[in-house]
Amino acid sequence: MASNALSTTVAQSYDLANSCYQGIFEAWGIIVDYGAFATDSSFLSTNLIYNFGLIYDSLKDAIMFFVDPTLSKAKTTFDIGFELGSVFYYILIKKSVY
Repeated sequence: MASNALSTTVAQSYDLANSCYQGIFEAWGIIVDYGAFATDSSFLSTNLIYNFGLIYDSLKDAIMFFVDPTLSKAKTTFDIGFELGSVFYYILIKKSVY
């Protein structure tokens, strides 16, 4: 009985450890992608031009959530975080992603 519980615990902790281990590499890749503007800032202006409508809509929804929530498609604080995260994504993502 105890060995069954121990094997279950080990199996569950392996999934957790493996997910965290893989998450480190994913996070590093994202940091490298977002940090690319430090060496090549020309794509900041390109992203502002190409993604202006998306940036505008995300900022509008975030602001309208606080001003008049009935006019915003964001209904929860999670949605606000998503909208603001989208702004940074649209501004800082590399051109090669398009």
